[in-house]
Amino acid sequence: MLVLVTVTAGADSGFAQGTFSKADPSRADQSAVSVAETADSFTLDNGIIAANITKRSGTLTSLVYRGMQMLNRQGGYWSHAATSSKMIQRITIDPQANDGERGEVSVKGISGGKPMGSGPGGSTVADIEIRYALGRGDSGIYTYSIFEHKPDYPATAVGEARYCAKLNDDIFD
Repeated sequence: MLVLVTVTAGADSGFAQGTFSKADPSRADQSAVSVAETADSFTLDNGIIAANITKRSGTLTSLVYRGMQMLNRQGGYWSHAATSSKMIQRITIDPQANDGERGEVSVKGISGGKPMGSGPGGSTVADIEIRYALGRGDSGIYTYSIFEHKPDYPATAVGEARYCAKLNDDIFD
């Protein structure tokens, strides 16, 4: 398994400083992370950021920061969508199990040996998993993509994997 890209947002997030400990007093008064799940989407929320992720493709359909929608209707997405006829969508880190410190969700498309995605450089024969994570007090959402090429899959290559967020024109010029 190969993790290709990690994208982080928010310079003042605890991720860069490694401050995820429940014992950190500076995080004690911050809202707990919650994960809400419907048939179609996940929502990660910590009172600062609320992020909605579609289960169909792993697209970030909404990113609300302190009450303001940061994305336009195209949202945020990876160049290689996880869309497949066989999908696995799940909560990978349940904030109810860690006192609201961190939540993470996953949308995974199973290739079954067939090409997936249409990003720059073309398709790849690999299972594609997209994850989004949010911690207590974080002012940004984290995303990474995992490409898993199983031994029985035909040879393949990954030309490029990148993340794009289309920003709200009413806020950003």
